[in-house]
Amino acid sequence: MKKILLFILSFAWVAYADTQRVVYPYFDVTVGGKSISTSYKVKSKYNYYFDREKDEMVYNKDLFYNVTSFDGLGVDIDFKGGVILRDILPFSFVPFLNVGVFYVNGTEEYKYYSLDKDEFQRKWTRAYISLLLGVMVYPFELNDSSLQGVFVSIAAGPSLMEYSSNGNQMSNIEQETVIVLELGNVWSVSEHYAIGLSGKIAWGFSFDGDNKDDVPVNSTAFGLALKLVRK
Repeated sequence: MKKILLFILSFAWVAYADTQRVVYPYFDVTVGGKSISTSYKVKSKYNYYFDREKDEMVYNKDLFYNVTSFDGLGVDIDFKGGVILRDILPFSFVPFLNVGVFYVNGTEEYKYYSLDKDEFQRKWTRAYISLLLGVMVYPFELNDSSLQGVFVSIAAGPSLMEYSSNGNQMSNIEQETVIVLELGNVWSVSEHYAIGLSGKIAWGFSFDGDNKDDVPVNSTAFGLALKLVRK
């Protein structure tokens, strides 16, 4: 990630040194709501399960344990800072650094084994913070078009999550690698400022390096937000 960041900064600096007229600072802030769904389970090594009704051990090749899912809604805030390059390419190009914060309340469902009929539920509060590197494109900004403010961006990087239940803060923190795709439109309100709407979808992945049988922590999130842009 350090090499990627260095490449983006070097590229921006070279372009800026060559021609100050095509490189401008870029900042945007989005505030909105987001829903998230996560799932986690661990593949059983031996695939044997104690069936209480039959009072015997049962073999199942698709047996998992620690089967967990979570669904929640919350507030999503993120900030992008970078540079916007114009007139070099047929579109405007923005390399950026993205800092995001997501606070969510939801319900977790848990089974000890995937064949269990009993399922436990509890309320959780989760706080996510992410640091992402990405690129954004305004494909129609250089044309006199009604689509001038349309943009699309993609970013990736680490996300840390801390959680609590019933107000009791937990000490452990989980980490994911997040990929975020964002699409939206902004409308100019002055020479350098614009406001608009954006929608995003994010995917999270994580692997336990100590257990190769672990299924990744998969999260999928959808969000809608208001966006303020300075470019």
